[in-house]
Amino acid sequence: MSVFLYKRIFSFIFVGLFVFLIGQQEISGQQKKEVNLNDILSKLTFTSSISKKKPEINEQSIADILERKVNFILSLEDEQSVKKAGGSELLIKTIRENLPKKIEEKILLYNKFVINYNGNIEQKNSHPSCKRIH
Repeated sequence: MSVFLYKRIFSFIFVGLFVFLIGQQEISGQQKKEVNLNDILSKLTFTSSISKKKPEINEQSIADILERKVNFILSLEDEQSVKKAGGSELLIKTIRENLPKKIEEKILLYNKFVINYNGNIEQKNSHPSCKRIH
């Protein structure tokens, strides 16, 4: 009977340790995700003003953004929402300056498309981004 009890205790410990380690990996994976707009707005809106003041929340949000970057482009409507929730100008500037590399590349490609699409043929051909191969 005691051997069965030891095996059972060992299996409970093993399963508990396994579940704990899987949970730790999931938490560390979540910490490395990029900051999204809802994270910022919920911090500014739902954090109690008793526990933290808006400048402290702004500073923490800026630190999170500098560490993890953001995964969105701040539109004018989003900017107004952040300001209305209590976001500072420095927070908005930090959001705009910390786009992930893949979004920056998409913005550059889009801007090149817009430049190439607008204007007449002479303007398109004279623009530095439109190099012709002869």
